[in-house]
Amino acid sequence: MGNHCCQENGSGNAEIVDAGASVVNPPEDAATQPEPEAAADPEPDAEPEKEPKLVITVVGARGIRESDWTPFKNSEASKPDCYCEVRLGGKTIHTTSTIDDCCEPVWAEECSVAELGENQALEFAILDKDLVGSESVGMASIQAKDFEAKGFNGELKLADAKVDQAYIRVKIKVAGKDLPAGPEPKFAVTLTREKDKSYGVKFNMRDERTLQLVEITDGPFATYNSIWPAHKHIRVHDFITRVNKVSGNSKAMKDELVANLEVEIEVTRCVYTAIVYDRGEPHSPLGMEFAEAKTSDFAIVKSVSEAGHNANAKDHGKICTGDRIISVGGQKGKATDLVKNLEKSSGKVQIVLARPATCAVRSEHWQYKN
Repeated sequence: MGNHCCQENGSGNAEIVDAGASVVNPPEDAATQPEPEAAADPEPDAEPEKEPKLVITVVGARGIRESDWTPFKNSEASKPDCYCEVRLGGKTIHTTSTIDDCCEPVWAEECSVAELGENQALEFAILDKDLVGSESVGMASIQAKDFEAKGFNGELKLADAKVDQAYIRVKIKVAGKDLPAGPEPKFAVTLTREKDKSYGVKFNMRDERTLQLVEITDGPFATYNSIWPAHKHIRVHDFITRVNKVSGNSKAMKDELVANLEVEIEVTRCVYTAIVYDRGEPHSPLGMEFAEAKTSDFAIVKSVSEAGHNANAKDHGKICTGDRIISVGGQKGKATDLVKNLEKSSGKVQIVLARPATCAVRSEHWQYKN
């Protein structure tokens, strides 16, 4: 009834109707009508919800493997079914969902801590759910002094893991503070050396594309590490992927380093991961070529076919050129032994890889942005 309209009724009073709302003129004896009750006093505003002392995000884990894995085990249930328990002061405050059949679970689950006692450490226990219970895959902890002032955003190494390099990624936001910046896959550093002095490093150059650090001794690299906080350190096994404007060629980068007293280098983090490799039939072609490195403790992949395993693997489970194979079916060894173990394996076998964090299939997943 969008239009105004007037009608006369028997008492001579007019009823005015407008857009569904009505106002009726009071009758002549309105004075005799009881006065309307006074409106009740409004309720006081509720107090704003108190910000929790901590907001903890369990992001994901990498490098883990099944707790009861045995070398060359061939089973469809070859990956762990993992969940994480968050513990504060020894008490479990959150349990994540279980992610089935995955070596790199991503939970991205939050929990809150309303009150925080003095010097209470946080623990993160990763467990593998079996038919008859659960087994520990690894445990990480962080002391109160390392998060209560500014929070934390990074990786914690898992102790008691089946793989040497296993980590869990967590975020800890403290009330009233911004979450710290997370880890970067690469960063630039400027270093200087004195004339007739070395930079104090040794490299593995077998992939012909990078300089992988295998030793850091006295020199500019060690001096840099003594000045900067731990999360900025240049670490053994990290990759140098650029020296000044030279990149993509190991020998050319080393020559550039040796020729200059001051250099800007790009350091790319080394990350470790466990994948389940679908080997197929034993002694069938691997579809990979390896660098000559008989004395190395890892086998370097020089080229890899996109058929076979890679055709069916998820991005972060693929094998890439430049990957270092650290173990096969839980067994370590020299490069030649690792390749032999891979060749004689069959079906699905777990292998542990080391690779640059900026590997095309790794960068986003390593930071768990998916």
